[in-house]
Amino acid sequence: MKLDPSGVSLTASIAGQTYNLNDGARIRLEVFDLAMPAAVRITQRAPAQNGRSNLSGLTRERYIDLSWTLQGIDLTDYYALRIKIQEIFRMRENVPVTLTFILPNGAIRSLDVYLDGMLLFDDRSHTMTRVSGTFVADDPRLYDPNLRQILFALLKGSGGLPIPFTIPVPIGGSALDNIVEFTYANGDRLASSEFPLIIVNGPIDNPVVENLTTQEKIDLSANGGLSLGEGEFVVIDLSGFPRRDSKTIRNQDGDSVTQFLSTDSDLNGFHFSWAGELLPNGTYSTGLNRVRAFGSGINLNTSINFRYYDRYEGI
Repeated sequence: MKLDPSGVSLTASIAGQTYNLNDGARIRLEVFDLAMPAAVRITQRAPAQNGRSNLSGLTRERYIDLSWTLQGIDLTDYYALRIKIQEIFRMRENVPVTLTFILPNGAIRSLDVYLDGMLLFDDRSHTMTRVSGTFVADDPRLYDPNLRQILFALLKGSGGLPIPFTIPVPIGGSALDNIVEFTYANGDRLASSEFPLIIVNGPIDNPVVENLTTQEKIDLSANGGLSLGEGEFVVIDLSGFPRRDSKTIRNQDGDSVTQFLSTDSDLNGFHFSWAGELLPNGTYSTGLNRVRAFGSGINLNTSINFRYYDRYEGI
């Protein structure tokens, strides 16, 4: 799907620098492609079965084509532009370039990519040239780069409510048991599953988080239960970053605490549902997620914080 680049803002962020890649004059975006990533079906076939049985589906890594026209003011400026493009997309082993598109409708979509193949400079005419390349995103999901958070905590002081508003409102006591309702990605039906990062700050005993919508949970009450004291915390990283194939639960010292994970927990699958996803109860999600967090032995310093991004299959 080749999209019209007019009116599109494009920046590239890498190694602490952010570059404008569509200023409309010296660097002009000509072609960009944000079609949906390739899908692959997971199937099985029994002996003598006609056809096959569909089990599930996955998306592959995403490849996008980008092309620019570089227009230098003079030869010195022309070569500076060439160097700039190469600085951005030079070979790096494990540090992707974050491309951020701001579309004419106001939507912001980012993608973490690596150059895959050659960066081609051609059709040069004195101080002008065309440069193009193919880029790969190991994680095919587009995302809004604005970090979202859901905080579960007791009320602090004499006024105010936690944000977002929790149900029921916690009024002191030694147990945390709250439910937050929110609509993931504003109910966009092109949204993709999101696997959040969860930070549990002590003191708390036997913390549990559940997504009541997807019927998934992470329960740390097994084998005597996890107990966190003042200043201690656990990070439940479901995003798999940066390798995309690992889910970890580590304490403030970096040690794994998966020994406290119950056998009926959903460490690999725990996610936020997107509008149109088929749920375990046979209904289709509207994007509304009901997330619950609970535990005992808490005080005003206790909190459970979900951090996530709104992610999308395409635009």
